[in-house]
Amino acid sequence: MNRRESHRSAFRNLCAAAILLGFLSGCTAERMDIRGTALNPNKTVSLKKADTPQRGAYSTEDLTLDYQYTRSDADIRFSGSLILSQRLSGGYQSFGYFFFYVYFADAAGNALGRQTLASAGLMEEIDKIAIEKKFPLPAGTEAVAFGYSGSAKDPGDRSADVEFWDTPIKR
Repeated sequence: MNRRESHRSAFRNLCAAAILLGFLSGCTAERMDIRGTALNPNKTVSLKKADTPQRGAYSTEDLTLDYQYTRSDADIRFSGSLILSQRLSGGYQSFGYFFFYVYFADAAGNALGRQTLASAGLMEEIDKIAIEKKFPLPAGTEAVAFGYSGSAKDPGDRSADVEFWDTPIKR
């Protein structure tokens, strides 16, 4: 194969890979749209409109979120701290990845959307995470729920890495 044919072959492979990636990203985007998905009523929190911040807590075996929110007609502001359990913070040094989400729900408990409340990237140290975020409220929002997914890494023993998650999506 001469140099020109080699370049053509590489170009065709690159184009095929780009098309495949475009297709796969479209599939992923479709699966990530959670609008209309039923949320577990035991995991939703009704939102209140008030002049003062409303407090709340969300806790699992992996983490605890102590938060407060202020809601207006158009948006919601969250602040607080996310503290990982001793199981994660004591046994692992860093994240592989971590995403903590807030889900917005209507009065019937169906998801209207989801936003990332906190995240951490590869090899960020596992520690307390401060939260300060403001989001527009999807029309019809009456409640919120929380969920997360992540992995914790042990740099000395990759086989000891652990994945952890919790979702409010009704199964």
